[in-house]
Amino acid sequence: MMLAMNFLSEWMGDPYASPAGAIGRLLLAAALGAAIGMEREHRGHGAGFRTQILVGVGACMIMLIALRFGEVFGATVGGGSVSTDPARAISGVMGGIGFLGAGAIIRQGASIRG
Repeated sequence: MMLAMNFLSEWMGDPYASPAGAIGRLLLAAALGAAIGMEREHRGHGAGFRTQILVGVGACMIMLIALRFGEVFGATVGGGSVSTDPARAISGVMGGIGFLGAGAIIRQGASIRG
């Protein structure tokens, strides 16, 4: 996993040094979401192409913002410092994705589909 992250950092650049790194990560998230969405639409499931792209790009954007938030707003405010925790953003993203997944489960009579 760490090797893949190092490869991405070298390939796309630092997401905070220039906008190109962040845009590259957002495009990668859109491409992976599109692949998942195309597979879901091909099989006739809900939450298809557009939904998966929006979920992937939204999750990537929230994580980029959360990881950068401490560096930008970590300066002293009123004599103290702002405490940031990217794990809180991760839990919010996971909760939202779980909410979408629960909405994709459809009950038809005695059987459950989704």
